[in-house]
Amino acid sequence: TTAAATTPAATNRMIKHSPYLQSIPWSRGTLGQDHVLFWSNDEVETLLGGSMAYDDAILIRNTVDRAVESLSDFVVPVVRSVRKELRRNDDRGGGTSRRITTAVGEEENDEADIRERLERAVRGAFAITLSRSFAEEVESSDRSVVEVENVLLPLIDVLQHSNNPNTYLESYDEYVSLRAARDVS
Repeated sequence: TTAAATTPAATNRMIKHSPYLQSIPWSRGTLGQDHVLFWSNDEVETLLGGSMAYDDAILIRNTVDRAVESLSDFVVPVVRSVRKELRRNDDRGGGTSRRITTAVGEEENDEADIRERLERAVRGAFAITLSRSFAEEVESSDRSVVEVENVLLPLIDVLQHSNNPNTYLESYDEYVSLRAARDVS
């Protein structure tokens, strides 16, 4: 299968938790989401400067910046290559990627566009992970080491993610329990 033959709908069917991923906000303001990762440097200085949260905010932002730089080294060339193939396919009359190729414009703008989209995606992914993940203890296969890992639990996230949370999460060896904190009937 070529890249041009894959439609967004077909891709979404191949992704295990696609409906969940489509339901969560990936950018500032979507469903009221806000996060320090979406703020400008001036907002960070004005709103957090001198506070106990300032150093953590800077650390998180710097971590994301380093992740974007690291990913750029291999993501940008791959996306650029796929886009070129989509353009060639369109030029031959066999493509359905007109939306992608006309949105990109000139070749020299291609890399800046890819980097900007990658940065938005990485910032969104970090914001989602930081605000929606659960810390779970995970044992090594030989049960000698227990580590804490952050995991996304889609159903539990949907049930408990609210501006007015009404749940308690309890982890057990083989399952997770989500209890209502007050009557929901």
